[in-house]
Amino acid sequence: MIVAITILAMSLAALYRAAGGATRSVAVDEKTAYAVELARSLRDLHSVVPLEGLSAKGETDGGFAWQVAASPLDFPEEAGLPEGSLQSLRVAVTWQDGAKERRYQLASVTAGRAEPGE
Repeated sequence: MIVAITILAMSLAALYRAAGGATRSVAVDEKTAYAVELARSLRDLHSVVPLEGLSAKGETDGGFAWQVAASPLDFPEEAGLPEGSLQSLRVAVTWQDGAKERRYQLASVTAGRAEPGE
């Protein structure tokens, strides 16, 4: 009987560890999915940026810090594109996951346009 209870206790301990690991994985995946959607939303929000580029940052209520940076892409003059008409856009979202800092980055190309009134 003692051997059976010992085997049962060891099996339950292994199941408990597996369930705890799965719960942590779900939490990490949930936060990562939020970071991806936040980065996509910021990319879409900055689909057009000023010709000279852009730099913005902030933080959500949930503890996700974000940063958006756009800079003009260089093209040869014979390309016929006005300076700043295409911009390299980088979005970074960071968050704390226990002792680890996690980061998601998104890179894209967006349009540059003169600000109204210029």
